[in-house]
Amino acid sequence: MLKIAMISKWHVHAVDYARQFRDTGKVQITVVWDEDSVRGAAWAEELGADFEPSLDAVMARDDVDAVVIDSPTNMHLEIIRKAAAAGKHIYTEKTLCLTEADALEAADHIRKAGVKFVISMPQLVSPEIQYIKKAIEEGLLGEVSVFRMRNAHNGASANWLPAYWYDPVTAGGGAMMDLGCHSVYIANWLFGEPKRITAMYNTLTDHAVDDNAMMSVEFENKTVAILETSFVSYRSPRAVEVYGTEGTILWTQEGFKMVSSKVPGAEKEWITPADLPPAIPMPVWQFVEAILNDDCSRIHSGLAEGIALSKVLEKSYIANAENKTVTL
Repeated sequence: MLKIAMISKWHVHAVDYARQFRDTGKVQITVVWDEDSVRGAAWAEELGADFEPSLDAVMARDDVDAVVIDSPTNMHLEIIRKAAAAGKHIYTEKTLCLTEADALEAADHIRKAGVKFVISMPQLVSPEIQYIKKAIEEGLLGEVSVFRMRNAHNGASANWLPAYWYDPVTAGGGAMMDLGCHSVYIANWLFGEPKRITAMYNTLTDHAVDDNAMMSVEFENKTVAILETSFVSYRSPRAVEVYGTEGTILWTQEGFKMVSSKVPGAEKEWITPADLPPAIPMPVWQFVEAILNDDCSRIHSGLAEGIALSKVLEKSYIANAENKTVTL
């Protein structure tokens, strides 16, 4: 049985992670720590776990094999440093760190400690995203010119996100730093090294961080990714579009379809591919199985992906703040 510490209930997905880890049937939550001791103590009681107000004491416990970090993003580096030094495996919510430099430092601590690490990037595991990657690699779309993804909700305009979600110090940003992460890490994974970034972030609800945001990223392979997100969009469906010189893939609420001059039967008519690969295990499962089987090949979203995400996000906020194109 893998024994874990839940490190903060700050993130809106913290409760989901606690449930997912327990649902594996291979994890026991032994202790909770939270920068808000009242919140942490109440959560520990709900989970039937100990509450420990000292982070150092958590890291010293023999009944903690791994930590699950859902703290404010600006605390990630400090927590990772302590966890790695204590030999604890590390699972963290996105974003890894607010800057590329901090992400690289966090990765250095993790590598030197030899602990397992997974960052939560759940939208990488879907059969549809796996198929898009396969189609690109096999040349079914020719040379990909444009990738577009929109991922949005109305958390700010409908006021269902917590008030602290808009703190520029602890959160580091708004819609793009949170919800926009998904489109960023998917684009990174599909297209590789980014070359330059432009961004336009604003707010409709007068919060201190963006609630309406768009960035464009040109990758070294010349693909341009247009990444859109929002906290002020009513019932906005997720949309993924991939346009190439020989084919197009669309993934919307209407379904998953493609046309391609390279696929028999799809030259002129839209088809729904029948050969989608199986879903990859969710990051929680990747983490648990990697530790219990001592096998890092099970990890699909790790340090490289976490560093790449921090890098693009940091540069995008610079591009927006300085109203310029940032070269990476």
